[in-house]
Amino acid sequence: MRPQIASAQAQIQVNPAVSAQIELVVPFTTPDLTRAALTTAEQFSIGLNAAVRLIKVLVVPFPNELEYPAIAIPFLREQLGSFECTLPVKPELHLAREEQTAILRLMHADSVVLIASKKRPWQTREERLAAALRKAGTRVVVTYPESK
Repeated sequence: MRPQIASAQAQIQVNPAVSAQIELVVPFTTPDLTRAALTTAEQFSIGLNAAVRLIKVLVVPFPNELEYPAIAIPFLREQLGSFECTLPVKPELHLAREEQTAILRLMHADSVVLIASKKRPWQTREERLAAALRKAGTRVVVTYPESK
């Protein structure tokens, strides 16, 4: 199952004289879509010095305290650690009030975001996230994995 790359807006230019590491950011969406985004990250990084930041933003609604989310933190950490990838992966768990704002604050200027989404006639949650990140100036690649 090889994902199809639908957006080529993130153009990665590599200067062989510079051995800087390319940071690929994969926001956790669903287990299947996150796995597809990690597969795309592996394909993108062939021959490059790349690492992946797997970011899960747990949105805590306003009446609740940020320190006391409704979902168990150990469960989420275990879920983030369960993904296999040939690249070095740094799983990160962040509690926030709003997902897009939190991801933007966590980004570095030269990061490339990889998001997998399902093909739908309407704009999916993942596509809305990608559009918001693009609007903020982030390089985003959306991939559409083939259906099973």
